[in-house]
Amino acid sequence: MTPFPDGPAGSARPAGRSSEQPASGASQGRLGSGASQEQPDSGCSPRRLVLASASPRRAELLALLGLPFDVQVADVDETPLPGEAAAALVERLAREKALAVARRLVPAGPDAGGADAGGAAEPASGRAVEHDRYRSFDETGGEVPAPLDGAVDVVGADTVVVLDGDVLGKPADRADAVVMLSRLQGRAHEVLTGVAVVRVPGLVATSFVEATMVRFAPMTDHDVEAYVATGEPLDKAGAYGIQGLGGRFVERIDGSYHNVVGLPLAQLAVLL
Repeated sequence: MTPFPDGPAGSARPAGRSSEQPASGASQGRLGSGASQEQPDSGCSPRRLVLASASPRRAELLALLGLPFDVQVADVDETPLPGEAAAALVERLAREKALAVARRLVPAGPDAGGADAGGAAEPASGRAVEHDRYRSFDETGGEVPAPLDGAVDVVGADTVVVLDGDVLGKPADRADAVVMLSRLQGRAHEVLTGVAVVRVPGLVATSFVEATMVRFAPMTDHDVEAYVATGEPLDKAGAYGIQGLGGRFVERIDGSYHNVVGLPLAQLAVLL
């Protein structure tokens, strides 16, 4: 991605995409029912989708693909690993979210290919198979066809803002949101979203990272305080929502708008 003329404030765009080996899972689960989106046929694959996210914004974006889907929330520890780069962080968390939900959908028993019900299976090493910009890992080490076949696709995603090499996730409180926005104002930063699709059965994961550059307009202290007072920044990476009130402070973007909201649709659609 080409930086803005005066240089980006965020980290460099990742040079490539990588996928980690999915773990075998076992405990039996079922699809949620409350968030199914009935949409006209868009010509895409009719596979059933599950969104592993509690984000209403991601659900709204996924609905734009015109495919029915269910929502199941994945509860994972989002703490960065020591020395973990931002791109590696969002891709790892996207995979973990998708795998956490996918494991619930794998039938328990000797034919499940994983641990017994209620047990946690250890990741096995597998072979990566590249398909253009994406890489897939098959836990058995066998080749992965493109596109992959399966009954359910579980989609996981994670988004962060990167400024001066620092990862800005969701603010801890209003004071933290003020600090984040005061840093972002009048500058350019990078938004990274990791996306993973886990195919069930088989637990084959394919993942990628998308980057978008965003430039903020200058903001006064009053602008920052007034925006934080709306409450909108408190549940969003980088303390702003481009699709909401925060959009008034965005001068320009270079890359996917949907990526900044939290789910790069054009890139995801390739995997579905």
